[in-house]
Amino acid sequence: MYSYYALRAWGIHVPRPIAMSITILQLSQMVIGILVNSHAYSMKMKGTECDVSMHHLHMAVVMYGSYFVLFAHFFRKAYFDAPKKSSKPLSVSKINSTDIKNKVKAH
Repeated sequence: MYSYYALRAWGIHVPRPIAMSITILQLSQMVIGILVNSHAYSMKMKGTECDVSMHHLHMAVVMYGSYFVLFAHFFRKAYFDAPKKSSKPLSVSKINSTDIKNKVKAH
């Protein structure tokens, strides 16, 4: 994953299937994180000894859940939404204050 980001930072194109696979792996990581912490929570509720505090369990689920939402949003935007048409930048002519005053006086 970090190699992918390094390549992109250097301006190197990464084929779309590889980029999609990396994002899917990241989404999978978040799901696994939620499942592991949910299992630990379940063990604690059954009275089984577990060294993870409830605070850490709650924070982990919030973290993994929010990351999942962010990566899912990115995945949808990057791979399924239609790309927006890029418009050419508008050329702005140089206008100075004298030109504006003259136009105002003319009207």
